[in-house]
Amino acid sequence: MIARLFLGLVVGAALNAASPALACPVCEGTGARVLTLVQNLADSDVAVVAQPTEAPRRFRITFVIKGQALVDQPVQILAEDMPWNGFNGVGGVVLARHAFMRRWKPVGMIASGREDWLLALARMRRTAQMTPGEWVERVRFFAPQLDDPEPLIAETAYLEVARAPYAAMVELRESLTTSRVEPLLLSARADRRALPMLLAGILGSKDLVAASLRTALARGDTAILGAAVTASLEIRGPAGLADVETFVTDRARPVEQRRTGLMALRVLAEADPERWRPSVLAVYARTIMAAPDLAGYAAVDLDVLSAWDMGRVLTAVLERQTVSEADQLAIQSYLQSSQQRLGISEQQR
Repeated sequence: MIARLFLGLVVGAALNAASPALACPVCEGTGARVLTLVQNLADSDVAVVAQPTEAPRRFRITFVIKGQALVDQPVQILAEDMPWNGFNGVGGVVLARHAFMRRWKPVGMIASGREDWLLALARMRRTAQMTPGEWVERVRFFAPQLDDPEPLIAETAYLEVARAPYAAMVELRESLTTSRVEPLLLSARADRRALPMLLAGILGSKDLVAASLRTALARGDTAILGAAVTASLEIRGPAGLADVETFVTDRARPVEQRRTGLMALRVLAEADPERWRPSVLAVYARTIMAAPDLAGYAAVDLDVLSAWDMGRVLTAVLERQTVSEADQLAIQSYLQSSQQRLGISEQQR
């Protein structure tokens, strides 16, 4: 029962992370799944900027972002929604009200003069409805704001770019510079290093990426390892795969660390199949045999990549009986999906 629950969590997380509507997998754990300001605005029927009044938890609307509301209209929020340090010294508070909850909630604090930016966010489509081209437009809109002095704008930019597919991030190569990205990586707090690491790799910051990868490996820092491996491979190309294979098959390291290497491989194979897919799948095949404790994770990744010709390799691992029950279930799930997909292909011939 526990193993099945674990499998459900692993498979669900992997498949959700693969969806273009969600974060690039190597940005997981960096706040990429936090509800962003764009999402809060999309989920609300009314959103406004308001000023705190002298009365506790009461505000006066100063700007309407979307929906039916009036400037100078008074609104009130619940005590449980008040931040611990209040709203003193802010230009305005962004309040959103969901159609079903009928309750005002603060979703950000922002200086005056940023109304056009808020209106632009309110017009944005839900990510589940977006095409690859629209994702590129989205990251190009937010990337220049990553170092904005306004905290809400910089945070929103980080979260929106971090939840984009890696293929869309790659398109920033022509519009960002290392002089902007490298300071972001060097100054970022621990849970905000993955995205600037990826961007540094895309822009070719060879020395900084190499140093960051060495540090992450020495510390076993899983919060940044996946992004560091991805960035390193982006710079080195397929020639770097041998080192990654050595890393993921080193069973002296914890599974959690080695798993980040597989995530990096999957990200690259999804983003640029022509360049990466054949060699990445070859690494997966050898890794499954050399490190069967990663076979369950690999099976989930192969399912995401629609790589249906790994049945023999995974079956051989099952016959060894050296994998956990949860890994067995993941492998069996892949084998069932593989048989179904290959069967459909045969029928279509």
